[in-house]
Amino acid sequence: MNVRDAVRQGISHFENLELPGSDLRNLRLEFLSFAGANLDRADFTGASLHCVDLSNASLAGATLCETNFRHVDLSNATLTRADASGVHWTSCDLTAVRAKGLVMARSFVRNSTLQRGNFDRSDLRGSRIAQSDCSDASFLDCDFEGALTMGSRFRRARFDRAKNFARCREIVAEILRDNVGNDFELQQLVGAVLVANQHCYAEWNAWLQTRPRYLETALDAFGRFPASGCAEALRTGLVEEGELRRVVVRSSDPAPRAESSVARGVPQLDALAPHWELFEGGGFDQEVLVEFLPELRSPVVHIGGGRGSLAAEMRQDMGSDVVHVDLAHAMCRRALDDFGLASARADVGSLPFPTAQFASVVCSSGVLEFLNDEGLRSALREVARVGKPGALVVLAGSCAEAGEFWRVDQHDEIERWYRDGRGTSLAQFDELAMRVGSRDEARRLLLLALPRFGSSIERDALLQAASAAGLAFESEQFVEDLGVWKFRQAP
Repeated sequence: MNVRDAVRQGISHFENLELPGSDLRNLRLEFLSFAGANLDRADFTGASLHCVDLSNASLAGATLCETNFRHVDLSNATLTRADASGVHWTSCDLTAVRAKGLVMARSFVRNSTLQRGNFDRSDLRGSRIAQSDCSDASFLDCDFEGALTMGSRFRRARFDRAKNFARCREIVAEILRDNVGNDFELQQLVGAVLVANQHCYAEWNAWLQTRPRYLETALDAFGRFPASGCAEALRTGLVEEGELRRVVVRSSDPAPRAESSVARGVPQLDALAPHWELFEGGGFDQEVLVEFLPELRSPVVHIGGGRGSLAAEMRQDMGSDVVHVDLAHAMCRRALDDFGLASARADVGSLPFPTAQFASVVCSSGVLEFLNDEGLRSALREVARVGKPGALVVLAGSCAEAGEFWRVDQHDEIERWYRDGRGTSLAQFDELAMRVGSRDEARRLLLLALPRFGSSIERDALLQAASAAGLAFESEQFVEDLGVWKFRQAP
């Protein structure tokens, strides 16, 4: 039967018919019944269905892309391996649907019933499930990356081996609910997640730090779902924003650093963070960065971003998503407060991002110089890990091939300025003294924040570490004391 012609002729009953491979593209289907029909591999692309009965029908392998379903009954239907990308489901009944391997990427489910549905191994990336009842449904091995579940119910739903649902507040609350049981005190944890919807992991973490039992309970619950991203998000303060994980500064504790990674003392830049605009520009400045702007692709991570001014420039010039990373807590706070940047306080050797997250990775000077050989290798492995296949990687640092700045005794420069007002950084030091109220306080901050000798990168060691990490060398250039290297992640 040619269903397209039959529909146009006004036929409305197709119950229990064999209609595999039917072409229903771009049709407007209203008040029809396909109950129990075989519509395997049918093509509904661009169709609009209103008040259609598809209960007990089989649509295995069907194409439903960009279709609009309103008041459609799909209860007990089979949607195994169907492609429902970009579908809008409004007030639909998907009770007990069999939908293993369903592709629902970018779909919007609203005011619908998914109770007891089997969505195992389905692709739910970027989907929106709003005000829907998903009680007792199965979502084993599903991918929820970028999905939202606004106001939906997931009582007794199963999420074993499901991935990337840290952003799905209602799923997170249900997992916590299962773990706290009838413990009235711990139930406050679930309430904090559901009721305070203006808060996310950064705020929850700060709240949980004063309630160790709650924190332990949450981490224990999330530990059952290692691919969910929940435990990582709670520890680092991650929240989703756009297509990126937005990392919010959450405490003033020092970021973890492997003991073997540091060749020399890392400068305590927190001390100068409120005044860092006086000192930035001598390293990985706009003159160097601008040459790479046409090549950078979104999303971008900027490691060693200081107070965030350069990351903000990247975001403005490229119109792209940029994540800022710095080891100094106060720098991250400035990036967040001054520029509204997504900011992570993290060690370059332990970046809090998923694998293959960024299309471009930029690492400023003042980062790799302070690593010994093992630390450098570890850092470049992390840089390679977070880069997508084919990602552009731009690394910068002071090096002997570029100039002699790294041999200057900065503490001697500070003392010369303090004693008799002489030195190469006279203007910056004087301005700092005016800001903090005295030369004594300025001297104290400078000696605390700046290392005695600037460190340098050994070019050969850098190239060897990059090659071992799978980064293909493309070019290098030297600007004053700065070396800049361009690499490409393996495709």
